[in-house]
Amino acid sequence: AAEGFTAVDYDRRGRGRSGDTAPWALEREVEDLAALVKTVGGTATLYSSSSGATVALAAADAGIGVTALALYEPPLFAGADHAGHLAELRALLAKGENDEAMRYNLTSVIGIPAEVVNGMAQSPGWAEMVSVAPTLVYDLAAVHEINVDPDWAGRWSSITVPTVVYSGDQTFPGPRAAVDALADAL
Repeated sequence: AAEGFTAVDYDRRGRGRSGDTAPWALEREVEDLAALVKTVGGTATLYSSSSGATVALAAADAGIGVTALALYEPPLFAGADHAGHLAELRALLAKGENDEAMRYNLTSVIGIPAEVVNGMAQSPGWAEMVSVAPTLVYDLAAVHEINVDPDWAGRWSSITVPTVVYSGDQTFPGPRAAVDALADAL
C-alpha cells in the first residue's frame, strides 16, 4: 500500500459474497474480472491459486488490462481428461450431495488421502467448503477444456505479460510437473 498498490480479494461466481448467475462459462468469469479491473483503475496484476489460474490466464489472453500474473499450483496437465470426474461431480450435485461432491473432488480429483479429508470435514471451515461445492464443476470444466486442448502449449502464445508460475516445497508431486510445463509453454 505504501508503494501505491491496492489489493482486492474477490469471490468468484457462486462463492462467498458473489451470486451465481447462469449459465456459467469461463468467458463470464473473465467478464466479471474485467468489470472489477475497470472499477479499480483499468489494470491489475492477478494472483490465483489452483484452478483460478484458468480465469487469470483467460483474462490475460482477453486483454482486459492484466499487467502480470502470479499462478500458484495451476492444475493444468496437457492431455489430462477429466470427463469421468465431471460426470461424477454433476451426478452428486444433481442429487444435492454437496458434502459427497466435495469429498469426491478432494480425494478422487485432487488426490488428497481420505483420512486427511475426513479430518478436514471435522474442522469449522468444512461447512463453507461444502457450500461452494456446486462451483467445483465450473473449475473442473475449465481445467478439463484446457487440458484436452490439442494445442495446449500454443494456447498461451498471446500471453506476454510477466508471469511467475510456482508451487510449494511441501506439495504433491503433480503440481510441480504442471508448474514446469505451464512455465515452459508461457
